[in-house]
Amino acid sequence: MVIVISGRDEFDEPCVRAFDRNGTRIANFVQIKRKGRVDKNRIPLPKKALTAASPDDRFIVIYGVGEAEGVKDGDVGIFEIVRDKATGHATGLSLSFAFAGHTSDVVACGWNSNGKKFITCCEDGSWRLWDATIQYYEHDKPRLYSDPQSLPNGVIPSHVAIMKGDIVVFAAGRDLIYCTSGSGEVISHIQDATVTPIISTAMSVNGQYFATVVENVKRIAIFTSPS
Repeated sequence: MVIVISGRDEFDEPCVRAFDRNGTRIANFVQIKRKGRVDKNRIPLPKKALTAASPDDRFIVIYGVGEAEGVKDGDVGIFEIVRDKATGHATGLSLSFAFAGHTSDVVACGWNSNGKKFITCCEDGSWRLWDATIQYYEHDKPRLYSDPQSLPNGVIPSHVAIMKGDIVVFAAGRDLIYCTSGSGEVISHIQDATVTPIISTAMSVNGQYFATVVENVKRIAIFTSPS
């Protein structure tokens, strides 16, 4: 088991830290500030760090720590958990590859239930569905399942999941938006699905249910994909 925490460090900069089951820190990712001139063609450093563990606990996604550990600004790094061969305990994280080509800050990301697909969502409303089967050869770039898609104007998701049937659900404020993963067509837009903004989500193991936690309410709302 690996525990991954994203937040801010003592300098109020985004950071990600990973710990083994005994509480020993095995990885520490901090945002590297740019110095000197500002390149207007580069994506600004993100406002927060994101993490997401694959369903099989083999990989950890890390975004938002600048160019640390070989991941360029704006890219989403996929790190494999390094384990001791004798004990199986986690000892560190090793970069496998990175998802690149985002057009603005990545604000949400997530796996599907079997870990073969991964989705990233940007602040400009664009989203990308990636092949995450981890079968790339040297110098081979990660592949998209389809062209980048876009959410309705003005929608900035905070959470996302790929549900059963390859239905993508986005949480934005109090709304839920369901789209097809191939064409990006909006199947359903549930406005005010929750009474207050959604702050955390989780998907069931079989990908059939999507649970939400909202501000100032001590209960969990569970949704299914539209039929």
